[in-house]
Amino acid sequence: MLKVKIGLRGLNPNEKVEKAQRVASGMSESTVYSKNRKLIEELISAQIALSKAIEMAEYGDRRAIAARNLCVKNLDAKLRQAASYVEAFSNGNREEVEKSGFELRKRNNQPKPLANPDNFRIKRTDNEGELILSWSPVKNSKNYLVQSCTNESEKDRNWMTISYSTKSRCLVDNLEPGKRYYFRVLAIGAGGIGPPSTTESIMAA
Repeated sequence: MLKVKIGLRGLNPNEKVEKAQRVASGMSESTVYSKNRKLIEELISAQIALSKAIEMAEYGDRRAIAARNLCVKNLDAKLRQAASYVEAFSNGNREEVEKSGFELRKRNNQPKPLANPDNFRIKRTDNEGELILSWSPVKNSKNYLVQSCTNESEKDRNWMTISYSTKSRCLVDNLEPGKRYYFRVLAIGAGGIGPPSTTESIMAA
């Protein structure tokens, strides 16, 4: 079983910035990964934030060093998300993984199958065009894909990934009031993407 190697161990903050630049560039240029613009943009933002924090921390100020360390943790988290996304959509293809800026490593254990996310719910917030989606955590999953569409016909639904979450909840905004949206969520684990949750719909307010 081939698995993406994140490769963060032993890297200093500057090296992590360089790695994030390679991954963001590789994902942006790939037809497979470039669809997840939100994740790529978040990775770029985290990399830029760390670059600035490194410069500020050079003067030895405690608060600047603490801010740099926080930025390191944030970038680490985004790189882990990117690695999980690449792992799920590369299907173990070495060439596709290398295009993303990551490498592959071998695993001896067989990944456990994923269940579909249960108790999928949608709740409106007090803000116009905003919803909160939640579901029960899926065992052996690392992240979740949140997908949406507006087609009423089940067979004609063109699902689009709108968010990539590490938690069993997600905030969705910028929805058009008075328009009906359909949502579902899928868990991602070592073996790839699991089956989808039930489809839930709601009229945006």
